[in-house]
Amino acid sequence: MLRNDGPRVLDIEVSTAREWLRVGRELLQLAKTRSAFREGRLSDTKVRSVTRLATAENEGELLDIAERTAPSQLGTALAAWSARNEDEASRNRRHPRDRWQMRSQVPQALSAASAMTAS
Repeated sequence: MLRNDGPRVLDIEVSTAREWLRVGRELLQLAKTRSAFREGRLSDTKVRSVTRLATAENEGELLDIAERTAPSQLGTALAAWSARNEDEASRNRRHPRDRWQMRSQVPQALSAASAMTAS
């Protein structure tokens, strides 16, 4: 039911449901970010931004940036970090991968999102 009717049942836009699923999926892989979010050190706005770029290798550095940057400036700070630390091919590979993974991991991400809201 949730997979097809979730947005209607929850009274949210489909794009919002997709974003929640994306973040939930990423949080499964990013223990430091998950912990910072759970402890209230990162807002949901910052978590959404960080999870767009974070990997196990760069998570600590991106969390440092997020914790010292205002939410309104975080996108700019992360874009600057990406320009300094990633080549164009890496940035381009990230986007199609995210779209494919979203479709293939919906059930797992729903479980993660449910677990986060239950805590």
